[in-house]
Amino acid sequence: MQAALRTIGEAIIDDEYTTEYQPYYTASPISGTNKAIESVVVLRFERIGDRMEYRGTELIDLENNPEATATRFGYVSSSGKTDNSVTKRLTQNNPVDERYSALLEWFDEDVLGDELLSDPDIAGVRSILCEPIGATHEQVKQDIDNIAQRVEYRALLTLSITENGQERYVGELTAYNEGMKRWAAEDVRTKSTAKDSYGFARCSICDTETECFGLGAKMGEQYAVKQQWPFLDVNSSEAWRNRPLCMECITAIEVASDRFLEAQDYGVPGIRCRVIPYALPMPAATDQLKALIREARFELTGGDTDNDTARQRPLSTAWENYRHAVETTDQPDVLRLAFSHIIRETTKTHGVAWIDGVSIGQVVALRTALEELYENDPVFEQGLLPKPDPPTEQQLFSGSWVFQLLAGTRGSDHRDQYIGDETPWVEYTERLLTNGPVNYSEVIAVLMREIYARYRDRLDEDTDYPYDGFHLAATYGFLRLASEQGILRDTQTGNNDTDEAAMTMTSLDSSYTSFGDGIRTFVAAHPSIENSPGRTAAFVLGAAAAQLSNWQAYRGLSRTFVQSRNVDQLTAEILTRWQTDIWEKAKIYNQQAGRYGVPWADAESLFHEAVLAGENDSNGWQATAEEIRYHYVLGVNVGPNISQRAQENRDDQTIPETEDEEPVSGPAIEDERSEMNEDSEPGHPATGAEQ
Repeated sequence: MQAALRTIGEAIIDDEYTTEYQPYYTASPISGTNKAIESVVVLRFERIGDRMEYRGTELIDLENNPEATATRFGYVSSSGKTDNSVTKRLTQNNPVDERYSALLEWFDEDVLGDELLSDPDIAGVRSILCEPIGATHEQVKQDIDNIAQRVEYRALLTLSITENGQERYVGELTAYNEGMKRWAAEDVRTKSTAKDSYGFARCSICDTETECFGLGAKMGEQYAVKQQWPFLDVNSSEAWRNRPLCMECITAIEVASDRFLEAQDYGVPGIRCRVIPYALPMPAATDQLKALIREARFELTGGDTDNDTARQRPLSTAWENYRHAVETTDQPDVLRLAFSHIIRETTKTHGVAWIDGVSIGQVVALRTALEELYENDPVFEQGLLPKPDPPTEQQLFSGSWVFQLLAGTRGSDHRDQYIGDETPWVEYTERLLTNGPVNYSEVIAVLMREIYARYRDRLDEDTDYPYDGFHLAATYGFLRLASEQGILRDTQTGNNDTDEAAMTMTSLDSSYTSFGDGIRTFVAAHPSIENSPGRTAAFVLGAAAAQLSNWQAYRGLSRTFVQSRNVDQLTAEILTRWQTDIWEKAKIYNQQAGRYGVPWADAESLFHEAVLAGENDSNGWQATAEEIRYHYVLGVNVGPNISQRAQENRDDQTIPETEDEEPVSGPAIEDERSEMNEDSEPGHPATGAEQ
């Protein structure tokens, strides 16, 4: 990654900078809404022969943009500890009369050395400013005090030298630029958290023998927590010897960080995602990476654009020319992607999570697969679950999509900023992007925590549909996507070889004419449900619970069955108890409507078959407690839409209702639903398609 950032920085330097000093200057600390500079205070000097004279202190205008301001006036930040340039940044808390002393400290003989101190441009100014006696010295101090009240903060404090009628500022003065470089090297040394983390060595990137630095190079993207040394198997005090970096490489890396990484704006609020393309160690790979940065840096950083496709698919747009060359010539595919997720946790620490080795083809394949799944999967095509909008390419690679699935509610603080605590969203994003295995039981457990968090929130809103139907549909889509990609591992219904059935999908016949037949058809179309007694029983139970709750909502009950039963308490042992409660209530409502017989007889039969298999078969329930809860919620969402389709099929075929099949959600109830809230209409899940 360091080598990649060095290459990216070099490409930017070659493309944008005209002098060797410009890469050191940075506009980011003096640009933006809360950092923009308003004015510049300049100490003017004039060199006449071998004599330097002070010409006063003035307020002058900025350049046209922050980059030009930083370059001309020679501003370079050093993370707030010290400014490596003689030019200083001023704020209301650090006004000009207080920062003036920092400008004087820049002329430190131990840092600049005898050669620079003897340069006429530095020696002349230093003799005026730093000598404690003399009328000119006192005049400068007086001018600084006088101008302090006129400065519009935020501002810069700098100096200029005029010679032969030509005025030059710090960024245009070679001696001051060389001094800035020496301060930068000193800054790297003194900021090290480990002793002796610099010395003469061969740079691990450019292979140059020179003074090199290690931990002191302060590149925050590589640190795990609060810049703590992340490589536990390497002693931090000696780590620079294992990965030494020269000043030129460090500078290029910092240019890449400032102009490429910081320019990106990916990820949900509070969790920043940074995209880092890199080259594999192959011939000409570095040149291809440089070409990519030159041609598509703007697209890769997600810059503002009127092109909606480029904004939503930044990687595909940036990679277009490169992919064309790979596909139509003998150019090898040598570029890959890494993603750095910088996470703000509730402990106020910041963690860094890496995803590495991603090909652009995988990102495109995931996006395409999801679009096709939402369009063609029978569950979505037949309206059994609401069809979510497919995630954008940006939402996929930044982890935003998976984060919303796993932690969108429980991972938010009171300011609606997102945090990364205790949620393996980066892990599952990585597995999607790299075709890593996803364990069915483990991911269901994480999904259920988010489903339950949304359930609690919606109960507080007194909604009739406490389960978020669109979120549930998206979780189903995630599982189906993982299954289609061949990475979902379901040890409950298969083994680790080839006969796993994790959320695979067979054909789903939509011609059923009864609720029970529809439930059985749905189960049979999903081997992961059909082969697990626990999941089957839970799914049937959820579908029946939704039917009962729809009738209770129509009757005006303050709490329906779905609202009153805490899914977090559902286990295999409780399945039969809940089933008894549902069917007893359904029989009562059936009798009150003048009907007799067993409600949803086919569904009840399927439930009991599953329970008997779970209790008596040697394989048991073949489902964890969280899987049982998930499939109960899935049934709650799917059940009403199965009932509606069965009703429509009966109407189309003029099939009369059987006495024991549709007593609770038959024609009488469907006709009366038009008077209810539109969110409880038959086409919606009984759980929150309202969102």
